Amino acid sequence: MGSQLKEFLTIQEVAEWLGVSDKTVSRLVLSGQLPATKVGGLYRLRHADIQEYLEKQKLLLQSRTRPPEGPPLQASVERAGPAAPAVSCARCGRLVKGLAQRGGDCQEPDCRLPLCRTCWSNDYDRYCRQHRRSREQKLEMARLRHARGEIPLAVTAEEARQREFTFIERFEQKIEETPYLTGPLDGVKYPVASWDAIRLRSRELDEARLARLRLVQPELSPDLLPQNLGSCYNLPKPRSRTERRGAMLSICASVFSDLEEMAANGFSASLTGRAFLLKILEDRAAANKATDSFTVQGLASPVGWTREAAEMIEGGNGTTSFSSLYIAVCLIDLGAGRLFFNPTDTRLKPFIPLFLGELYYETVQKIAGQVRERLAQSRSIMTLKDVAEKLGVEESTVKEACLLLEKEGGFQMETFPGFGLTISRKS
Repeated sequence: MGSQLKEFLTIQEVAEWLGVSDKTVSRLVLSGQLPATKVGGLYRLRHADIQEYLEKQKLLLQSRTRPPEGPPLQASVERAGPAAPAVSCARCGRLVKGLAQRGGDCQEPDCRLPLCRTCWSNDYDRYCRQHRRSREQKLEMARLRHARGEIPLAVTAEEARQREFTFIERFEQKIEETPYLTGPLDGVKYPVASWDAIRLRSRELDEARLARLRLVQPELSPDLLPQNLGSCYNLPKPRSRTERRGAMLSICASVFSDLEEMAANGFSASLTGRAFLLKILEDRAAANKATDSFTVQGLASPVGWTREAAEMIEGGNGTTSFSSLYIAVCLIDLGAGRLFFNPTDTRLKPFIPLFLGELYYETVQKIAGQVRERLAQSRSIMTLKDVAEKLGVEESTVKEACLLLEKEGGFQMETFPGFGLTISRKS
């Protein structure tokens, strides 16, 4: 750091100065305990603010370690006696045995009730049961921090649930519109008599998981949470082939939300990271190896993926992309509508359309909304041909959208010589 400290320091410089990890300093900044300013996308901390924080921590430590009042002999006996009895966390009721299991005190002014490390780890609700924040208050805090650039996003549990159901519905409808699939390894065609017969659905939020989440949030309703849904189609190879009989092709889509964070706060402010992704991929690759099968896997996150997770799949920036003989994977960011995959993995390319893009009826509804908006701004007549050309879609799709508007009322389609079908607002 040098003999003279700069007025503004980076998180890395502060960590080096204090002898702690970068992650510890980042956590203090994000929780608001250390004031910081964001410049060019990076946090800067004032030397004076860090000194003030250290002084506060020193005073807090002194107040906690102050010897009890009474004769010196009594204090000496107490210090030499057994360790202080365990106390209960004022939030979840867990037994807190010593400082190692204690996270901190309730942050409500003048409340010093203890919180265990688990409850303390929730940056948005470091309060006892009496003073705990409502889901609305925590969401408001998160949105404020998002506006200040302290967190990347805040996706509510309801938003995550809707994105999850829409994604799985799209995936299933698209795959079931296909008469057969072509194997990515050997070009074998997999004819399918019944998609329902080979489809396996799953959800992570089962009764056991919900019971564990209700230990922290007793009033928790499963209808307000994402389910972490999965949909997998297992296609056995045609029996006429000479390949090993156990080999099969699986096409799977799975959605992952942080259920603990969603249950505790009603939202998630954390992108899905590399460590979580790597564990999923390693587990699934090992399972496929054991069964001599191959999986095309789409992994979706309602909140999005960290840059490190995306680079692990895409490669680039000096990183080596994940590679396996038994699985080809792409990541889907359901919030931004983005898809990440390794462009050199030819096994995956034919299946990319299954994991992203709108269903036909969603396209029709979107076009209907655009036509409605245009006609609201103008009383003119629009030809369906012009709309199709401007939007780059088929005129038949525009016609479906205009029929929807007619059913709503307030709009009418007419045919004019030389112009064809038109749509306008009813006078």
